[in-house]
Amino acid sequence: MASAGRRLATTLAMLVFAAGSASAQTSPIDDLLKLALDAFNDLKYTRTDSLARSVMNMNISGAQRTRAQLLIAAAAYPDDPSAQRRSVALATLKQAERTNMALRIPGE
Repeated sequence: MASAGRRLATTLAMLVFAAGSASAQTSPIDDLLKLALDAFNDLKYTRTDSLARSVMNMNISGAQRTRAQLLIAAAAYPDDPSAQRRSVALATLKQAERTNMALRIPGE
């Protein structure tokens, strides 16, 4: 079960990175999303969630919204089973898919 959680977290992190690498210029919002991704990679899930949620309250593009949602979902489902908030991760992923029907989550 822990490996499934790790695969999900890795997949979500790859999606966030791929969604963010499409633009050449960075904005303050992209910088905040990069900070959130760095916090996720440093296993600081509370910080990741806080940064991504703060971005969601701003006037952002669809790609930025998707990146923020994926970070929120990834932060809600860490490796530690006692820290996993499955319902939050699932609801956030559903919302991301509803707003971006072209969203693809790879199997690995």
